[in-house]
Amino acid sequence: MKLLLFMGDSDDEVRDRVTMYLRVMKEPPLAETYVKDESVFSLAALESKLVAYVRDADASDQPFDATSLPKISQEQARQESPSALETIHTLAPWKSAKTVTPAPMAAEAQSAYVKQLQAVPELASYGPVLNSSAKPIPLTESETEYVMSCVKHIFKEHTVFQAGYSFSQH
Repeated sequence: MKLLLFMGDSDDEVRDRVTMYLRVMKEPPLAETYVKDESVFSLAALESKLVAYVRDADASDQPFDATSLPKISQEQARQESPSALETIHTLAPWKSAKTVTPAPMAAEAQSAYVKQLQAVPELASYGPVLNSSAKPIPLTESETEYVMSCVKHIFKEHTVFQAGYSFSQH
C-alpha cells in the first residue's frame, strides 16, 4: 500500500494524515463520517458561534465546540454563501479600537481598482468586486532598485492578485 511509504515522511502533518486515512480505511464508520459525508457546516452558524466564542472572555478556558453546529448539504451551502459573504463585511465589532476608518483617498483607490479590473474582459465573468485590499501590499523591500506590490481583489468565487511595480528613487 503506497500510503505506508509516507509514514516515514519528515513532515508531521503528512504522517498525521496518513495515520488518519489508514485508520479510516480500516473502520467503515469513520469512512462514512470523514470521506463519504458530503454535508458541511452552515457558514452563517459557524461564523456566529465563532464570533460569540471570541467575544466571551470565559470561553477561552475551554476549546471551541463544533458539535452543536448544524450541517447542511453542499447545495444549501452554495445558496447560503452570498449571504455569508455579505455578513462578513458587517462583522468587524471585535476589531481593536485602533481600527482606522478608510479615508476618502481609500475610496478613490477602490474606485480606481474597480475601473482597472473592468478594463480586463477576462474578468467580466467573475462578477462585481466584493472587496479589495485597502492599500497595496509590498512584496519587496522599499530600499531595492524596484518595488513590487500587490492588491488583492475578492470576487464571489475568485481571488485576483493585481501586481504592480515602480522603480526606486534611490
